[in-house]
Amino acid sequence: MNDNFLRESSRAGPYYLPHDRQVAIARQAEAAGLRLLWADLSASQTIADALTELGRVCDFPDWYGANFDALLDCLTDPDGSVATGLALLISGLDALRKAAPDDLGTLLEVLATACDKRRGSASPLWVLLDTPARGIEPLPDA
Repeated sequence: MNDNFLRESSRAGPYYLPHDRQVAIARQAEAAGLRLLWADLSASQTIADALTELGRVCDFPDWYGANFDALLDCLTDPDGSVATGLALLISGLDALRKAAPDDLGTLLEVLATACDKRRGSASPLWVLLDTPARGIEPLPDA
């Protein structure tokens, strides 16, 4: 993988990141000045569980209601807890895929929208999933 890829905020977005590349991407995120957060959603049996865990990991404000609208608002708030450039690594989506596939699809749409809103800015959002998902491209090697 190109060591400068995460510095290209115009390419920020949701990507599939195989487990064996996570250590390398963590180093690259640090080198690019990105804040790196890891969210393990493997214990999430419902979308409410997943949204609550994302809020905890991202240190969202007390008003965060653990719903899709609040997730988008918090991820795109220029003054919020994730206002700096961010690489959000999300693992454990298989359980949610089995329990609530429609909700998983909506979650991925919200994450992609948040990435789109921050793409090209000084504070891009990269969402890196350790599970392949429809519509999510693999993180390029170069």
